[in-house]
Amino acid sequence: MWEIIQQAIIAYPAIIKWFVIGFFAFIISIVLAICLKFKLFHSLSLSRKGVTLTAMEKEKEKQYQSRNIEHLLRDQIQKCDMELIDYALEKSTILRRGLSIILNKGIGCSSMRKALSSSLRYPLLHAAMRNNFKYVLRPENINFYIDRLMKEINFEYEEFAIEHTNSYCVVDNSKKCPELPLWENINEVLKQRLIDDWALPIRQKNIDMCQKKIGIYRGFVKSFEELGDIVMVKSIEDYIDKNRMYADAFIRKPELRTN
Repeated sequence: MWEIIQQAIIAYPAIIKWFVIGFFAFIISIVLAICLKFKLFHSLSLSRKGVTLTAMEKEKEKQYQSRNIEHLLRDQIQKCDMELIDYALEKSTILRRGLSIILNKGIGCSSMRKALSSSLRYPLLHAAMRNNFKYVLRPENINFYIDRLMKEINFEYEEFAIEHTNSYCVVDNSKKCPELPLWENINEVLKQRLIDDWALPIRQKNIDMCQKKIGIYRGFVKSFEELGDIVMVKSIEDYIDKNRMYADAFIRKPELRTN
């Protein structure tokens, strides 16, 4: 048998050559088919030099770049959220100082006055950390929201009053702490300060942050388009629409109740 094969190779060398080439081409085609099936290569292209393989590494590199840009985008948006929270906390501190001035007329003790104004600020600090201003400060919701905050502030006021009913002055232990003014006597002026010094400035800041986010999103669109990340491009378009909707919801000025 082997002798017959040797004689065939000697007699027909060209045929054997093409047989070997065809055999290896068949093997290569099978390997390529397997690679394509399992997406080991992204695409194939033909050139004078033969078959060129475009590896999936190129596509993975695009995905890697896209994810990095996405993380950068999220960091920028998160900074906007933190800026709004910091602004609300700052306004809470300013309002506390305003409350001290209001309470100065009814409470002669400066220590008691500072402690009370700090306690009344707690509901505002919690509101700042929740950071749902784009909903609660809309024209149709703001009155209800302010009334709810005033109830929470009233609760803090009453709780403070109970704790200091039988308290004595830290300076002169022989004297009881002064009584607090009646809530009815300061309720209206506190509410007006809450509206002017806290709610309305934060409302405007929320509008500014929505506009700022829209600008940030638009600045990132081109990067994702160049990388061919259609999913992120569509997501950014949705985020832009949402923030535009949030800002538009604040266009109408609210009709605020002060009593």
